[in-house]
Amino acid sequence: MEKEIVVAGGTGNLGDRIIKALLNKGAKVRAIVRPGSDEQKVGQLDNLGAKIIEVD
Repeated sequence: MEKEIVVAGGTGNLGDRIIKALLNKGAKVRAIVRPGSDEQKVGQLDNLGAKIIEVD
């Protein structure tokens, strides 16, 4: 079974960089974002292959 990595704060400066680095290494990533997060940043993460999870 392939493990997934969950990253909180996916649209923040650090979270964004961590997610991109993990995806570049082939990891399966779930990005936790808040409702109302920057749609462009969320879209970029989604397009890169991160599974977006919106939590309040």
